[in-house]
Amino acid sequence: MTPGPTTVADGRYELVRRIGRGASGEVWLAEDTRLRRQVAIKRADIPEYLGDAEQARIRRRLEREARAAARLRRPGVAPLFDVHVSDDGVDLVMAYIDAPTLHQLVAEEGPLPDARVAEIGLTILSVLEEAHGQGVVHRDIKPSNVLVSDDGVKVTDFGIAAILDETALTRTGMAMGSPSYIAPEQAKGDDPAPTADLWGLGATLYYALTGVAPFDRQRAIATVHAVVNEPHEPLDGSHALGDVIDRLLAKDPADRPSVPEIRTAFERVLAGDGASGGETEPERDATAVLTPARTVAAPAGSQPPVDVQPTVASPPVRTGPDEPPAPAPARAPARPPAGDGASPWGRRLGIAAAVLLLAVVGVLVLTSGDPTTDLGGVAVEDDTAAGGEAAPDAGAAPAGEDADAGGEGVPAPAGATERVTDTATDAAAEATEDPEATGDEPPDAAVPDGWERVAGETWSVAVPAGWEVRDASGPRVDLVDPASGAYLRVDWTDSPKADPEADWQEQSEAFAARHDDYRELRIEEVDYADAAAIWEYTYRAGGAALHAYNLGFVAGARGYALNFQTRADDWEAMEPMFEDFLRTFRPT
Repeated sequence: MTPGPTTVADGRYELVRRIGRGASGEVWLAEDTRLRRQVAIKRADIPEYLGDAEQARIRRRLEREARAAARLRRPGVAPLFDVHVSDDGVDLVMAYIDAPTLHQLVAEEGPLPDARVAEIGLTILSVLEEAHGQGVVHRDIKPSNVLVSDDGVKVTDFGIAAILDETALTRTGMAMGSPSYIAPEQAKGDDPAPTADLWGLGATLYYALTGVAPFDRQRAIATVHAVVNEPHEPLDGSHALGDVIDRLLAKDPADRPSVPEIRTAFERVLAGDGASGGETEPERDATAVLTPARTVAAPAGSQPPVDVQPTVASPPVRTGPDEPPAPAPARAPARPPAGDGASPWGRRLGIAAAVLLLAVVGVLVLTSGDPTTDLGGVAVEDDTAAGGEAAPDAGAAPAGEDADAGGEGVPAPAGATERVTDTATDAAAEATEDPEATGDEPPDAAVPDGWERVAGETWSVAVPAGWEVRDASGPRVDLVDPASGAYLRVDWTDSPKADPEADWQEQSEAFAARHDDYRELRIEEVDYADAAAIWEYTYRAGGAALHAYNLGFVAGARGYALNFQTRADDWEAMEPMFEDFLRTFRPT
């Protein structure tokens, strides 16, 4: 959709103005010319580089998911009115609701009393019960997907998370969700089940009672790591809802309470039983339009088309591609930096300065998106790169923009990333093994013109300006070229395997059994860091021929994997940049 007089669905909907945009598409305020009402239209774009068959498959699935969501009729559901499929994508016609989100309400008024939270919780629970009964899992229950108005509470974005999951997977390969509110099993890559929504309910109500997300660690990856591995701060004894919320946040889905148990707990609080439950709810204008909050874009992390699943026990880390969520470029190891003089932190790859380690990890860039903007019943993902702030269009929807605690989009449990200036590389240099390091950037680590350095939790590397930082799963981070879908995936572990070459051989066999047209080009030991091996291969996924490099190496106490993948047609032109990736990579 482009600005200006435009229509959707053969002229039925006249676009009024764009009220948001994100990596997955745009959201428009529109006029339904037939029913004479305002609606919000969100478009889920389908990557043009996918083959015709794959695009058709995705359209069918998106339409099916949307229609399933549209069948939800409970009053607590923000309606999805219509779905229109075109060659460009899928247009979702949704209710335009002028009301603040729960996230905005709490930010404006402060934590809510238990009775009010129990009331909100009952509505959300009833909605989830109906949805789950029809086989629909929301996947992204969070404060910014709950609208609070005079007409009551409404849950937004049913069906949207699944749709964005699909389109995002065709770009980066990561799972949708919001760092602070995604269930542990989702963060680990499991398919979302109804119990994942119950976790989201618990985290959402925790926020409503405290004004703080239960696992917020400021950075997406650190937050998801906390969700998976760390306990939350229990609510104090003054909260009547403390016990049920603590149980909803159980790491094991089997330990979470059932819907009847949850309902009973909420109803007891409303009846005045149990702990104090807090003060009387202050008066408020439920229809007030709150000032849009800043939206911090999250690294559209997701798994690449071919999910390279690194295991904490691989050459330094396992990054053997897994099931491809969608067609994406392949991955490959990188080649050694040209020139003499190894980088200060380790030995340089002893491979001909030709092509070596270009691991172009699949195209599918997943627009993971907490950095979503809530626009009257529509959550709009912001396409700002990780660490940046969203720049939504002026005149955003009434509900305004909303960034949940935890900031960035769905990340991986370890290795938050942020863009840093070239001068920030001093810190990386100081952390190297070079005994003479002075803090100045080593000559061979200079950032090429037009590139910028990106820092992860335990590493830094330079990439072309414009490449997007997207957290994948686990400690992985994908650095993606939005134009071609090529990417460099950086993964690490603190328990590396001693023999990278043997591990790649094992993973190659497993990968061959799962993917079409797989061809191992080579797996060999190379002279890089303390121990290293490179794995080069080609395969086909989602109708695309892919080429990749996977370099696994041990540096000090950690293991790393650099997985570079591109489409086979782009390999010759793009492979040389892997040399710069290797040259500028620094463990920290």
